Amino acid sequence: MGAADVGLARFDVVYCSNVYQLLEPAARAVLCAAVRDRLAPGGLLFLSNALGARPSARGKGRAVPGEPGSFVEQTYLHLCEREELAGDFGFLELERLDEIAYLEQRPVGAPHDHVSWVVIGRAPT
Repeated sequence: MGAADVGLARFDVVYCSNVYQLLEPAARAVLCAAVRDRLAPGGLLFLSNALGARPSARGKGRAVPGEPGSFVEQTYLHLCEREELAGDFGFLELERLDEIAYLEQRPVGAPHDHVSWVVIGRAPT
């Protein structure tokens, strides 16, 4: 496949980690459309995303009008809820949509908490 053919490529796996929550609504729609259009039949999406209920992130910065769960402090942050992700990726057969919590150990200071959604979806065959 040449460089000119990349735009037509279909992929068996799409991996998207901790990016979705940084995208504004139009960009999230573009990402969903790209996954829908480029994921090969039977292909898998693996997505991790900041959890809407994460206490340390919710409410930081100023709320974005008309966008529940969206805030701007230094950067834009959208904290998705389960129903939103299920809807956004409803074109896939969702194999997993789970909340995962873990601590990131740091060399100095207290561990940093992470709470993420993990989405695994399969494109219809």
